[in-house]
Amino acid sequence: MQSLYRFRVLSCALVVFALLTSGIVGCFKTEASQVPASGASSSASENSQAPAQIRIRWVADTTEITRVQLEAKYSLRRLTQINERSWNYSLVDVSTGNIRALVNDPNVEDTSGIDRTNSAIAGR
Repeated sequence: MQSLYRFRVLSCALVVFALLTSGIVGCFKTEASQVPASGASSSASENSQAPAQIRIRWVADTTEITRVQLEAKYSLRRLTQINERSWNYSLVDVSTGNIRALVNDPNVEDTSGIDRTNSAIAGR
């Protein structure tokens, strides 16, 4: 009985860890986005570019749950936390549409490493 209890506690701890570090949804979304559709050529695709390192400052009232959901939505992989509201990320989906949606999201206060005018990674 006690081993079943330990298993449940460890399982819950693993789920919480996954959600706090990269989000379960983000893990699946990133893995799925890296597999090209059958017959599709990924070499010419905008999404096949290497991930870019960017920084995002979230608005003050963005909750941790909202931030984790947005990280999954925009294919953001957490690298380091700068302060309470700012994080360094690896942006996996560097498509123009994803970047445009990210910089226009009301929860994003500021970004670094993004050319906001052209919805592109700065310097690319």
